Amino acid sequence: MAGTEVVLERNEAWVGGPLPKTKKIIWRMVPSSGNRRALLERGDADISYDLPNKDFVELKSAGKLNIISTPYSNGVQYLGMNVKNPPFDNPKVRQAVAYAVPYQKIMDAVLFGLAKPMFGAAAGAPTQVAWPQPHHYNTDIAKAKALLAEGRLPERFRDHDLVRLRLCRR
Repeated sequence: MAGTEVVLERNEAWVGGPLPKTKKIIWRMVPSSGNRRALLERGDADISYDLPNKDFVELKSAGKLNIISTPYSNGVQYLGMNVKNPPFDNPKVRQAVAYAVPYQKIMDAVLFGLAKPMFGAAAGAPTQVAWPQPHHYNTDIAKAKALLAEGRLPERFRDHDLVRLRLCRR
């Protein structure tokens, strides 16, 4: 809960081994990431969790703090389509969308290069026992357009969709 804190103090009567080096830990609940960042920058906090990617990259590049991170495990961002409803019931449309996604731009502008890409595997590459397993799609608008044409979709859909595909790439 915002504004609350947990205070942990070393038990000076501890006899089960050496005393911890830290005498006191104050864990404050600070819901605003901007406030968490400010506390770090002022030296009022030593550790922060869940900083936005942008803040993380900026703090790391400033070089004033020792930034250590642990990536989230199994965190996946994806674009879902309802394959029961047109036009996404058509596999060609789904493939066209997969080729229209600006993968690298998303990695750079949204994830700030902090994520492991799950795109761009070589076509026909054998499956590996590894996570994440990249798929073979890359951004290729020409292929996306060709697949939409192959899907025999009404011209109106193709034009409308291609406008949106171009907007996604900016």
